[in-house]
Amino acid sequence: MTHFRVNGKEMPIQTRPDELVQEFMDHVRKEFNSETALISMIQVNGVELTSEDEAALSQLSLSDIDSMEVFTAHPRELAEETLQSLLEFTEHLEKFSQQAADALEAGRAGYEFKKLIDGIATFTEAMVGAKQILRVGLMPSVNLLEVDLHSVLKDLLDFHSRGQREFVVELMREHLPRNLREWRLQGIPSLIRSRDS
Repeated sequence: MTHFRVNGKEMPIQTRPDELVQEFMDHVRKEFNSETALISMIQVNGVELTSEDEAALSQLSLSDIDSMEVFTAHPRELAEETLQSLLEFTEHLEKFSQQAADALEAGRAGYEFKKLIDGIATFTEAMVGAKQILRVGLMPSVNLLEVDLHSVLKDLLDFHSRGQREFVVELMREHLPRNLREWRLQGIPSLIRSRDS
């Protein structure tokens, strides 16, 4: 490997001739993730590294890589970026919930239902991560939205497993979109404002 940069600045590195990319990546993650900075992106040979790319490169020798650049950001900035992207994501999930309800009514909901549940799980994980980074304590409006979302998700899975299609459709058409809209209008903006407090 000839070049290693962090946030645009060339950094000297000491590696073994036979060091694997995965070993070096493990070292980079330990070195550059802290309470004041988190890795926001890694580029290899000028291309952003995805988890699939990393798996494919993991057993290559580090000498096979021309360049690697690590970009870091303050955790609070990453949390705010996550929250900003969740504003758009809730709108997408709200529309998809309606589409999944239509598909279920038409008798073809296996794929849409699973994709909707996966989307809710992604939303929940991202929200939990952002709250942890921001060290958000008790926020009654946000906590109520979390409890409501958990309840809707539990009911969706219960009714779906029992084949009670009409209840699942109602949850996807009415209750879930309402909860997601409240997240977008009140919950997420409250969390964003908490970043500055």
